[in-house]
Amino acid sequence: MSFRSKRLIHKMKINQYKADISHLFLMPNQKRDWLTNNLAENVDIQEIDNGRIVTFNVVENPDNQLVYFHGGAFTVPMNDDQLGFIINLAQKTNSQLQIIDFPLLLSHKATELIDFSLKAFDECDLIDLPINLIGDSAGAYLMLQVASRRALQINKVIAISPWLDLTLANLAVQKREDDDVFLELDVLQTIGQQFIDGLDNGDVVDLFNANNLSGLNLILFYGDNEMLVPDNERFINALKQAAETDVMVVELPDAFHDYILWHKLRETKQTNKQITKFLVN
Repeated sequence: MSFRSKRLIHKMKINQYKADISHLFLMPNQKRDWLTNNLAENVDIQEIDNGRIVTFNVVENPDNQLVYFHGGAFTVPMNDDQLGFIINLAQKTNSQLQIIDFPLLLSHKATELIDFSLKAFDECDLIDLPINLIGDSAGAYLMLQVASRRALQINKVIAISPWLDLTLANLAVQKREDDDVFLELDVLQTIGQQFIDGLDNGDVVDLFNANNLSGLNLILFYGDNEMLVPDNERFINALKQAAETDVMVVELPDAFHDYILWHKLRETKQTNKQITKFLVN
């Protein structure tokens, strides 16, 4: 673990950081529009139902689309740290950046989030550029739901600190809660149940079933400080059993959930370099 990361984790514990995150997840300011301060000539917006595809043309001649699903427990709008990370990555990988600005839970039902995500992907698929998918935390869940249905149209997939089991019923996960500096179990279980209650039959697939993960070329990043490590390990086992699927796993010692939001961490810089290599090669 880097010194900067060690110092940050210590600060998070002292300041009870995850209590603040839990409050943010449960009482989000959904009126805040993350795009307001980021409008520019190179930004295009396509409205679809209750969400948007926000296109950032960050390079002149892109050779692929980087399609991003942001984290935030399905309830919180995208933030500037997520935007900074993904724009930097799009520039390094010569990508046209497509941000899937999905409708948010609490204001909308989960079935709307799933339907929008699939429609938004299909709109991106109309563009004559290969599609690479990336998502973090809850955004990775939505992204993987799309990937399981659209594998033939996808080039590569990047999952960072994914939230894979919305019930969080795994006892091995629950036993790790005290050491997690970011996530609170009961808060995620509350939001996860709200998501599940808003689904129609057939809306989502089981991400631990190898039959739903066929044909993917995927790289997975997570920190071993995360409460969700056991579910990541279950996911890895399913990926390894899936037909025609390649998986690369990067577990970062002592890194915490969604560490990529801290751009100066050595772990974030390492992740950026590895994703760039994965996409460019």
